[in-house]
Amino acid sequence: MLERFKVGTLRVLTRAMVAANWWRARPSGVQVDDVSLQVDGGRIVLRCYRPGGDKPFPLLLFFHGGGWVSGDIGTHDALCRGLCLASGHLVVSVDYRLAPERRFPTAFLDCRAALDWLHEQAPLLGGDPTRIRICGDSAGGNLAAAIVIDAQRRRPGGIDRQVLIYPVADQPDSSRPSYVAYGGRGHALSGDAMQWLWRTYLGDRDLPEPGTPEHDWLMPLRVDDLQGLPPALILLAELDVLRDEGQAYADRLCAAGVATQIKLHPGQQHGFVGLKPSPAHRQAVAQIADWLCCETAS
Repeated sequence: MLERFKVGTLRVLTRAMVAANWWRARPSGVQVDDVSLQVDGGRIVLRCYRPGGDKPFPLLLFFHGGGWVSGDIGTHDALCRGLCLASGHLVVSVDYRLAPERRFPTAFLDCRAALDWLHEQAPLLGGDPTRIRICGDSAGGNLAAAIVIDAQRRRPGGIDRQVLIYPVADQPDSSRPSYVAYGGRGHALSGDAMQWLWRTYLGDRDLPEPGTPEHDWLMPLRVDDLQGLPPALILLAELDVLRDEGQAYADRLCAAGVATQIKLHPGQQHGFVGLKPSPAHRQAVAQIADWLCCETAS
């Protein structure tokens, strides 16, 4: 269904749907401030959610979903508020630039710039620079996984934990069982829509060559070496085309010796964590908060 819309229409519809779903249920009790960050070729906005309690706070850098073409800090505002309240983390949500106006790797580079800013500004924000965690959903989960891999190479040990919510881990593959079973248009994210989003994100360029940095920025599942990455919590929806690649990425992390927890949500479709308030949404937020707050993530 997504592929039928022009990008501008998709963005308007996404904002309207999320606003309608959350207008009476948006969590309150969080201090919210926006920060403008200069990046290569422009500026982006970082939205900071500050919990109550004593400083320093653990930090959660959040990358929103939306297929790299839609979504923003507004569509995921309620989710970030909920994560802040439930976990006691200072959450920083990144309004990275979108395709097709800014194609790959702009979103990745914006998220990398946000992480570098957070490392520098953590003490001024009242955050603990030794407890920086990364989180993202869907396309944001793709960015989160890639940023964690990149950060481990640039600044080993700089990321404490990672939370991936039904992440895009690889290029679309219609042969995967989850694509075959749940790729039709009766589901929240169809296989055709995923193909369209991928093409829109990449544009006319070819896939990056294996072994290049850009290859690893795009397809975490195909990265050669995942050893040494921080512990991971991966949430998957049963009725989702992305389920199998998320599971495959979790399996690769485990094989590389990364402490990894997988939470499969039966009966749920893509987007269930952030699109609307529901028992499944609340369960997912609680799972994330509990895992983030554990002294040891195993």
